[in-house]
Amino acid sequence: MKTVYIYSNIVRRTCVLSPTAPPDLPTWPLIDRAFVMTREQEVGLIRIKTSQMGAYKNALLGRNIVYAPGKWAFVISLGGVIVGFLEFAVQHFTKDVLYMQADFAPAGSAYPRLSKLVIMLAIAGETRRTIERLYECRVRGIYTTAFTDRPVSMKYRGVLTLQKRGATDEGQKFLNYGAMFNTLTWKETLALWLTKHGSRT
Repeated sequence: MKTVYIYSNIVRRTCVLSPTAPPDLPTWPLIDRAFVMTREQEVGLIRIKTSQMGAYKNALLGRNIVYAPGKWAFVISLGGVIVGFLEFAVQHFTKDVLYMQADFAPAGSAYPRLSKLVIMLAIAGETRRTIERLYECRVRGIYTTAFTDRPVSMKYRGVLTLQKRGATDEGQKFLNYGAMFNTLTWKETLALWLTKHGSRT
């Protein structure tokens, strides 16, 4: 959704580039510092289009982050407020293990460990059942990649298991994390996160 200028002294054929309108985003509010999370609030994953997820990524993620679209995208809703985003892709060789393409929480909340709630909901049993209904196939776990020079990712530590350390051909270091789905509901996952990580700043 950015303007691109192309300069060339070689023109082999003419073409017309038409502007593309950005996709309409859901009108739900994003979490802010005034929002207080409680066990009584309704929590769930609401499916959105991957084009809408792309717009959220452009708006909320760092400009140096390169991402690709997944197959299923969700906003995490708590009491009608968006507290996180999840996106999954299907692997060609291990179709029962999903790749978590994106997992992030909006900045600006009073909860410094909100991203852990996003990860915990990603491996919840209720998330597994939701994916299986869409996929029409059994799934057993997820894995993802964190690009970092650090030996561990504090974001995934304690929720996912470190499976591999490596580096790309360009020398960028990465960590692969994965986990099997558990049997918790979204409501139970929220209660567990509030107990362990739900302190406010």
